[in-house]
Amino acid sequence: MSKHYDYIILGSGPGGSRVANGLNELGHKVAVVDSFFGGTCALRGCTPKKAMESVTSAYWTAKNLSGAGLQDSLSPVDWSALIAHKDRFTASVPHATKANFTERGIDIYENLARFTSPTSLRTGDVDLTADQIVIATGSQPRPLDFPGADLMSTSADFFHLDKLPERIVIVGGGYIAFELAHIAAACGSHVTIVSSSEMPFDPFHESVVKVLLQATMHKGIHVLLGHSAIEVTQSDGSYKITTQRADTKTQQLSSDIVIHAAGRTPNVDNLQLDAAGIELIDGGVAVDPSLRVIGSQHIYALGDVINEFPFTETATYEADILLKNAKRGSHDYQRDYTGLPMCVHTHPKMAMVGPTIKEIDKNSDDYTLHKVPIHKFFTNRAQCQDYAKSVLITDEQNRIAGAHIIAPEGEHMINLLSLAIQNKMTTDDLSKTLLAYPSATHDIKYLW
Repeated sequence: MSKHYDYIILGSGPGGSRVANGLNELGHKVAVVDSFFGGTCALRGCTPKKAMESVTSAYWTAKNLSGAGLQDSLSPVDWSALIAHKDRFTASVPHATKANFTERGIDIYENLARFTSPTSLRTGDVDLTADQIVIATGSQPRPLDFPGADLMSTSADFFHLDKLPERIVIVGGGYIAFELAHIAAACGSHVTIVSSSEMPFDPFHESVVKVLLQATMHKGIHVLLGHSAIEVTQSDGSYKITTQRADTKTQQLSSDIVIHAAGRTPNVDNLQLDAAGIELIDGGVAVDPSLRVIGSQHIYALGDVINEFPFTETATYEADILLKNAKRGSHDYQRDYTGLPMCVHTHPKMAMVGPTIKEIDKNSDDYTLHKVPIHKFFTNRAQCQDYAKSVLITDEQNRIAGAHIIAPEGEHMINLLSLAIQNKMTTDDLSKTLLAYPSATHDIKYLW
């Protein structure tokens, strides 16, 4: 059996779904191929994490407010109830995603796909050809090659645990590791983070990261910095994790589960990219500014698979660029990530926008850094929150160029600063903006 389409979309996450629906509205004949409809964000990432973090952050807030009117004898969050809460947002996603496509007249193929030529694919026992192909297959846990790495669970497994283990070791020092640690600790688990970096979150200003580390350890979470996992063994339902520092000193940890949160890689293993003449560059599918795959005239890629900014917002933004170009029949619209905010959904939230710490150091003459002890701000003191810090970045014209923040409502603060950057606002412009007071977003007027 063989079928031809105007567009074939590989992947049904936020980016793939948006492209498929948009192309369908433009009148194109579209097919979507995926082995699990809904995508990482909706099923194994942002959505389940945020549903759970909303509850566990309320728990940590209540703990902070003990002595300010709330009882100090607060019980840990009930894991079973928390999982049920999460399932309300995720359980219907695969069916709803497929139903949406079918109702629109978009063909779906629920299977893995592989290229057989630059214009053809095979999925199951069906051969497909297309004028244009969009790769939006997302990412997967990065392969680890030390002994026993296959014994580790993934972050996706975490969201489906029937019972939360008493002891958890999380290997990795990034967004996923810290977010899952804050959730699990609120539910009563004894959590250890094993980070190979001496200072995790290298895009962020070190002073802000240090505050997150302090807030994390204050929750009883053990953080091993500069430790690499080198072996995992299992015996009688328990795990032994051996870690090693750069100085070769080793340490052994015991746990009821070991979670792999040590990075992700583009999900392309089954695609047979060689058959389409596609090469991975710097770990991702390389694309030009209009998202066309380098070396191809008809294949595009977007989202996590291009391995640049693995966020839902960028996937949908990139999808919109592709749709604008498809509507115009050109490649005029190009991506521009200026003002892209990033947030670590821990408690408190750590967020940034604008230049990374390395970019700041490299171009130090172009920027002025404003460091303010925002833990003394009323909005933070009202929440009994001691863990807060900000570094605001301005350029030579006194325009808002970036910010690195940790605060209970850091995601809202960074969004407003992102808006300021995208509209080239100066600190004077921001000072004159009317905002609700008192609020965390109003506090940005005092960050310089």
